[in-house]
This record gives sequence, structure tokens and C-alpha cells, in this order.
Amino acid sequence: MAVTGNRSGSAFGSLVMALSGALVATQAGAAEYALHGYVREYLSLNLEDKPEPNAHGERIGGAGQLSMARTVLKLDADAKFDSFYVKAVGRFSRENRTPYLEELEKAAQAGAFPGGSIVKDKYNEESLRELYVGFDVGSSAHLILGKQQVVWGESDFFRATDIVNGFDLRWRAIERENEETRSPLWLANLSVDVPYTEGQLQFIFRPGWDRARDVITQRDLFGSRDSGAGYRGVNSLGSAPNNFHNPAGDTDDANYGVRWTHSLFDHALDYSLLYYRGLNREAIVNSTGIEASTITVGNPFGVAAQPMGTAPRNGISEIIYPKIDIFGLTFTSDISSQALVLRGEVAYVPNQPYNVGTNFNLALPGVFFGGPPGSVVPLGNVPGLGGIIEKATLRPMIGFDKTIRWTQNVLKTQRPSLWTVEIFDQWILNHRRSDDIVEVFGYGAAAREHQPIFTTTLTLNYDHDHINPSIALLYDLNFGDAILIPAVDYKFGDHWRFYAEATINLPAHGVKKRQSDVENDTHLLGLGGNNSQLLFRATYLF
Repeated sequence: MAVTGNRSGSAFGSLVMALSGALVATQAGAAEYALHGYVREYLSLNLEDKPEPNAHGERIGGAGQLSMARTVLKLDADAKFDSFYVKAVGRFSRENRTPYLEELEKAAQAGAFPGGSIVKDKYNEESLRELYVGFDVGSSAHLILGKQQVVWGESDFFRATDIVNGFDLRWRAIERENEETRSPLWLANLSVDVPYTEGQLQFIFRPGWDRARDVITQRDLFGSRDSGAGYRGVNSLGSAPNNFHNPAGDTDDANYGVRWTHSLFDHALDYSLLYYRGLNREAIVNSTGIEASTITVGNPFGVAAQPMGTAPRNGISEIIYPKIDIFGLTFTSDISSQALVLRGEVAYVPNQPYNVGTNFNLALPGVFFGGPPGSVVPLGNVPGLGGIIEKATLRPMIGFDKTIRWTQNVLKTQRPSLWTVEIFDQWILNHRRSDDIVEVFGYGAAAREHQPIFTTTLTLNYDHDHINPSIALLYDLNFGDAILIPAVDYKFGDHWRFYAEATINLPAHGVKKRQSDVENDTHLLGLGGNNSQLLFRATYLF
């Protein structure tokens, strides 16, 4: 069921109805009513040239050009009645088709699988993001019904247990304000206080009414500004389209979860235990591709990869989102004597799907085209097209938030600053090299048993918290790839907010420069190679 239509009237019409209802109630004296929101402008500038080919086979380039000019209007309405409350959030976004985006779009149109309009089809939106009602059920339970966000987890950059909602990362791959990219879903969200324990049980049920793409994590797979290295100007969704209704994972199916939260040692340790039955949020490529080396005189048709669920509709590949089980634990502990909050989380997935085939050479049997047995029609090297394997996986994170005082003397901050550190790992249990798991589909690097990533952020405060510089670092402990993010947030008066941020990609090795490159040096944090950005954002709050 589509909850956001293609026309602006469908989404904002629902929002206007919600606002009108709240306003009528307010005028009748039956509710407390609040309406707020913002108008925001994003401008993003390329800091590097792109080596991928454009529509004419020349380098795309693009350094110094605008990669984003995005205008957003967000409305947030609340109405509180005696026994329940209603919330509605709508967002209207429009982007300009900058010359750089036009160049990427033309490159994709000139490829083997042309796509549509990037700006119109992927970036512009008119959405009713949230619409829900909340009320108490008896004296110990609270129920929220409607389209909403549910946040589980303790990590900032890498999400192990924040698993209920999908994310829309198509327009911005790294966004610190997660609520802007998290995709709200239609949910029943029941919280029950358990007597004599000071604990709480939370039950989540998703009936499957959502627009399919809102359930998963959407990424730039259509060749635009946040595509991975080597794939800018390449519409990967043309060769591997989304199949949201594969029997292995259907976005129309119901999902559900439960979470227990509690405190120990006189509230010195807060923890939660959780379980969720839902879809794998990240894309997995389902394949029936044939490896060239399997085509022989004795077997002229070769051996096709084994698909999961049903075979791809195009006969070779499609993206699916298999259903998985997630067991998780989170904790926080306030160690006041050290001005430190220790926190962590771990997610265990017994059936995590991965793509395999780090050096998969896709081919068609020559006999299909009148060739002799054993002849091959090569289609290129496509890492990951060798099929899908399921492995038990742990995703632990340990970190802390610490208040540090030395910045007042050294950097002249007005108050102590916040220093955050996290170490995240993806641990593939019973890992074997012979599994030949790819770290990222489309790139030849093999996944290791452990994939540890270190992140740290330092936030400073000046002028009574009106000027807040920060710097963040993401560092791959295996391969040395890094992303550096210096930023400054400026508050001007009651209404204006200005933000500037640089995303500086620092791959330790060379990265893929075009889709056809055969290489194994591009890793997760190297996907942004040759794509450093400078972002400016202005917001007017009302």
C-alpha cells in the first residue's frame, strides 16, 4: 500500500486534514495545539573531480560544481486532548537539476540501462512522514498507532540495533540528523510497565501497509552524487532492479518485535534486550548468473548461481531483502566520577545473507548464439554475482561519551566539551575464505571475519553555545581508509540556524574508477573516494 502518492496533493492533503482537525479542536477549547517546522536550504559543492566516464567517454570531473541545491519545507503539528494526542509531520522537498547532476543523468542515460530523471524520481518529495495517535491503555500501558519512527540502539554512525525503520540515504549518504533520513512506518507500538520490576516491555507490529521502499535502506544505486566509487553515472538498478516481493523477503509481509528495558544497581546500568523479525535492510543481489569458467565442452551451458526464493525476473540479477531474525542487547552506564557515559550494543543475526564471488566473470554460453560447445560470450567481471550465503553474524559496538575540561584552557571553550568514541565491528561467525564473501557488492575485496571501524567526535562550544564547531573521524582498522568530517553549527537568534560541513574522503589505497575496473582495493569507507564534499545548510525555524 502506497502511503505517499506521486502527486503533492495526496501526502499534503492528509497533513492538511490532520492540521485542520487539530485546529477545530483547539478553537473548541478541547485541545492544546502547536504548529512548528522549518524552511531549509542545502547547498553541496564537489571538492574533487570524478574519474568515471560521462556520456561522451570523457572524465565526469565536477570539482567546484554544485552537487546539491535542495529546498525543504517541514511542518510538525501536535494536538493534545484530555485522553490522547495526535502528531502529524509533513515534508516537501525540491532540488535543482544542477549542471553536475545533469552530467550524471546523461551518463546514466547513455549506459546499457538508462534510468529516469534523478531529480524528479529520486530527490523531489511530498510526504506525510508521520501521522499517529497515542493514548494510555489502563494504568500501565501506552499505545501509539500510526506512521511513526521507533529508535532502538546506542550507536551514531553504524546501526546494529536501530532496526525497526528503514532509511532513505539516496539524497545524502552521511547525515548526522538520523530523524531526517529514517523512513517512518505504519506501526502499532505498545509499551507496558511490568509491575514490581521497574521494567517495561515494548511490542512492535508492522502490518505491511507501507510503501515498499520505506521498509528498507535506500541508497544511491542510480549513478548520482552519492553512488560508490566507479559507479557515478551508472544506473545499477537497471541491471539489478528491486524485487520487493521475493518469497525470501516481501515488504508486504508483517514484521514484529519485542523489547525489554530495565535498570540495575540503583539505575547505575540501563539495558535492553530485543528481538525483531523483519527484512534485511541492505540490498542483497539475487543471481542466476553463469560463471565463465563453468562453461566447458562437456557442460556447454555452464553452471548458474543458485537463487534465493525465486529466480530474477530478468534472468540474471535483482535486488532482494531477505527476512532475518535479530537478537540484540543495548546498555548505558553513567560513571559520574569520570564524567563519562559508557554505552554499547550487540546484534546477533543467525541468518545474515551475503553475496559471494569476489572474481565472478559473468558470461553467456556461446551455443546460445550459434557458437561451438564450450565457447563463451563474456559480459564482464561482476563481484558478488556468484550467489548468496547465509552466515551467523555478530555486530557489537562499545563506546563512551565523556565530558572533557581541558578544552576550556587549551581551546578557550566556554564550558567543558563532549568527546565521543565508538568501535563497531561486523563479526562473521564461522568465517571461511572459501566462502568468497564480497565486502561490498560490485567490488572485488573479500570480506574479512572482522570488520572493525573506529569513530570519534569532538564537539566544542563558544558564545553561550551559539557557535559549536565539531570534528568527526571514521577509520577502518583493517585497511586504513578514513573519512574526516569537520563542521560548525551557528545559532543566530531564535529562528536562524547555519551549518557548514566538509566530508573529506581519505581512502588508503586506490579506489575503483569505472564500473569495468577489476580491482580489490575498494572497501566500505573507500566508497566515497574522489567524492569529498562541502555542505552549507541554512534553516529558518518557526
